[in-house]
Amino acid sequence: MKCPKCNHEQASSIECEACGIIFEKYYKHQKRLEEIDKKGSASGTGNSSGGMIWIVLGVVVSSIIAVIFYYSSNDNQTISPEQSVQIVKPNESIKDKPVLLGIKKQLYAARPPRNNIEIARNATVFIESDWGLGSGFFIDADCHIVTNRHVVEFSKKDREMLSDQLKQLKRIIEQEERAIAKIERQARIVFDDDYRRRQMNELEQRKEKLITLKRQYNDYKYKLSYDQLDRLEDAIGFEEEEIVRIEKELNTLYNGEYQQELKEELEKRKDRLNEAKERYEKYSRKMDSSKFGAVGVDLKITLVDDTEYSISSIELSDNHDLALLSPGLSGCPYIEASDQDQLEQGKKVYTIGSPVGLKYTVTSGIVSGYRKLLDEEFIQTDAPINPGNSGGPLIDDAGKVIGVNSAIIKNTEGIGFAIPIKAVFDDFGRYIN
Repeated sequence: MKCPKCNHEQASSIECEACGIIFEKYYKHQKRLEEIDKKGSASGTGNSSGGMIWIVLGVVVSSIIAVIFYYSSNDNQTISPEQSVQIVKPNESIKDKPVLLGIKKQLYAARPPRNNIEIARNATVFIESDWGLGSGFFIDADCHIVTNRHVVEFSKKDREMLSDQLKQLKRIIEQEERAIAKIERQARIVFDDDYRRRQMNELEQRKEKLITLKRQYNDYKYKLSYDQLDRLEDAIGFEEEEIVRIEKELNTLYNGEYQQELKEELEKRKDRLNEAKERYEKYSRKMDSSKFGAVGVDLKITLVDDTEYSISSIELSDNHDLALLSPGLSGCPYIEASDQDQLEQGKKVYTIGSPVGLKYTVTSGIVSGYRKLLDEEFIQTDAPINPGNSGGPLIDDAGKVIGVNSAIIKNTEGIGFAIPIKAVFDDFGRYIN
């Protein structure tokens, strides 16, 4: 369409990309001017000068409004709500784009949203720390991120569990090292040609010695005392046992299947040892990071276009499982809070998050009810809330956030809970723009 003020042609029917006027407001203003002009004409020639004054004043005011909208649309530090999630009405496809700045422009270029849910998706972030994964979302254009406190804070219970895992891994490492040492000793024997030759020579010597001892026994069994005969029988028995042992060992040494099994067992044990050592090092880093209740250590966020940022500041709620993060960015897309205190039961809702690391997964369900658990109000929903979804938004079909996905009941399906968005503003209202 063509802008009625500056004649700039564009696809959008909401706001002029050139001069910044809002078309609907402009048309309303022009209509008011026409009404004033008609009234002036109807009042006769005596009031014509007064009508002209009103028209001139109207033009001046219109010009001032246009200038204000133009500069506000080009301000890199401020993005108005009209440039946020309120781009289209519910269920209307997105054909027009508003003026985009900062991070919002970057994300729209990479992942152009086609509906209100995808608009909210662009304002959702993936959170990764040394001890786990989670989600969050931008709540204002200053890029403040809402998430769960447990996503960014390592609790005392978690540290105790991690300590137990470290002890168990240490035992596994010691067991595998002993097993590998034993197999390597066997391998040195199996694949040592000199050792096999020595064993063959020893076998021949023991066989010759056995023949000699048996001959002596037969020749002197009637001439020797009982003690001497017993000693001779013991010597014969020992040589027979040694011959059996050496023959068995030599059969094993020349057994190709055994050699292959030994190699495979050695490789398997080494892989198991390396895996245990890697996990031990990883968990040790976690333990170091979590000392003294560390928060946000090595915390990283990933946006929908896969760009990564670190966190510069964190605020924790004392009343709810909530945290407010700041990556030090500006001009972010954000999810507007719903203006309804409570959606009716049965209302369709959506979750956006990264269950088990599957980034920006959207699931849907309904508002099942409202529950009070441990003196806190929660929204109950059957929309799947899986590990990795914690901290992500629960939104309505208009793309407005109604809650922060927080918890599920173990060993159940279709029972999830979200903290009402009102709690976010109660706890962090002084920080949110």
